[in-house]
Amino acid sequence: QGVNDKSNRFTLKKELAKMYGKVTEDDERIIDIYFNCLNKLPNFKKTEEISEMELTANYLDPVLSPVFHSSE
Repeated sequence: QGVNDKSNRFTLKKELAKMYGKVTEDDERIIDIYFNCLNKLPNFKKTEEISEMELTANYLDPVLSPVFHSSE
């Protein structure tokens, strides 16, 4: 499934993986956010209201977890 009509999640992940070893540690966190979003966000436009649990689990967690995670 793609993120839109012109993209493919698998292709996007491969492109991000190529960049991963070439960037700073801070930029790695940004790439981690993109990976998380590609994995967790739905492949379709939401038409109904988003619940609090869905908002936290599917939208906030993919963005915030790499920001606050320390690998040390």
